[in-house]
Amino acid sequence: MMKRKIGRRRVLVGAGSATALALSGGLLNTIVPRPAFSQGTGPDIGISKTTIKIGLSGGITGAIAFASRQFSGYMGSYFKKVNAQGGIHGRKLEFIVLDDGGKGDIALQNAQRLLQQDQVFVMTTIGTATTAGILGYLTDQKVPLLFPGAYNTELVSPVRANTFALYQPYEGQIAVLTKWAYRKFGAGTAVIVRANPPSFDLSAKSAAATVQTNGGTAAATLNTTYNQPEWASIAIRLKQIKPDYIIVLTTASDMGRLWKELSLQKALPRKAMLGISPLADQAFLDAAGNTVPDGMIYAAVPGTVVQTAPEAQEARDLMPKEKMGIFGLEGVASAAVIAEALRRVGPEPTRAKLIDLLANKFEPYRLPFMDAAKSAPNHLMIQSVGVSTVKNGQFVPATKEFVL
Repeated sequence: MMKRKIGRRRVLVGAGSATALALSGGLLNTIVPRPAFSQGTGPDIGISKTTIKIGLSGGITGAIAFASRQFSGYMGSYFKKVNAQGGIHGRKLEFIVLDDGGKGDIALQNAQRLLQQDQVFVMTTIGTATTAGILGYLTDQKVPLLFPGAYNTELVSPVRANTFALYQPYEGQIAVLTKWAYRKFGAGTAVIVRANPPSFDLSAKSAAATVQTNGGTAAATLNTTYNQPEWASIAIRLKQIKPDYIIVLTTASDMGRLWKELSLQKALPRKAMLGISPLADQAFLDAAGNTVPDGMIYAAVPGTVVQTAPEAQEARDLMPKEKMGIFGLEGVASAAVIAEALRRVGPEPTRAKLIDLLANKFEPYRLPFMDAAKSAPNHLMIQSVGVSTVKNGQFVPATKEFVL
C-alpha cells in the first residue's frame, strides 16, 4: 500500500478493500468502514462549507501502475497548489484515491465506496478497464465523471449526461496520427500490433481503415496480451513481413519491450513505429532502454503539448523530483479543468449545475500546456491531437501545431 501526504487533503490509496489508510494533518489514521447507504441524499453530496471531495479509482498497482501513479500524483499536486492559494470559493479540495489494480470489478467496488462511504462530489479515473468498470454505475447515480486519464470510446459515444472527456479515444488518436504519418513519410505497408482486450477493437479497425484510405496496405494484425511474456515471436513475424510501419496499440511498457526485441532481431520498421498516446510515455523509454534512434517513433498526444516542451514547465514544477510522463501532464490538465469548472459553477455548487455548465456553457479555457477546453456536443472538450517523437533519448514535439 502506498501512503502520501498532500497538503490538507485526505488521500486514500488501497486495493479496493474495506479499510484504507489516511493522512490528515500529518497524522496516520485508520479509516473504519461505515455501513453503506443508498445514494440519493441530494445533489450536493461531497460539498461542505470547507471542502469539496473528489474521488479517483485507478491501477496504482498492476500493468498500468506507472501511468496511474503519475496521473493521480500530478493531479493531487495540482489540487495541493489550488488549496495553498485558498481553494475554490473558500473550500479546500479533498482528494481520495483508491487502487483497483487496473481491474474493472474492483474499480466498481471503489466507486461504490467513494460514493456511499466517502461521499465524493465528483469522480475521475485512470485506466481503460477502470473506466469501463464504473461508467454505467456513475451514469445511473448521476454523478459527474470528469476528464479521466482514459481513452474509452464509451466516454463520448453514446453521450452520457454526467460524463466529460478531455482526450481523444484511441481510435481517433491512431486515425489522426496515421493520416499525418502517411502524408509526411509516404504510403506503405503496415502491421498492427494490438493488445487483446476488446477496448482495442475499434482502434485496430480505425488504423487499418486509415492505412487503406491513405494509399497503404494493412498487411497483418498481430494479437498480444497485456504484459506480454515474450516478444521474440512477434519480432520474428515482423521481420518476415518487413512492413514500412508498425502500428502499436498496447501499454507503454509493452511497446518498449517490443521495440527492444525488434532492435535485437534487427526487425525495425522501414519508416516508423506509430502508436497511441501510451507510446509517448516515459515508461516506453524505460522499457526500450538505449535502443531508440531519432526519428523512428511517433506517438499521438491528445489535448496537451509533449511533456518535455517548454510550455509544460509549470506542470513539471509541481513534482520537481519526478520525471514527468504524458500521463503526469494529463493529470495536471484534468485537474486544472476540474478546478476551473468548480470555480465557474459558483459558490453554491451542485452536481446539476456543474453538469449543465460543462455540457452547455463552458467557454474556452486554455493553459500553456494544453489546447482549449470547451463545451462540445459529444462531451469531448478538447478535440485536438498533437504528435511527439524521440530525439536524443527523450520525447519532443514532432510538429508545432495540433493536428486533427
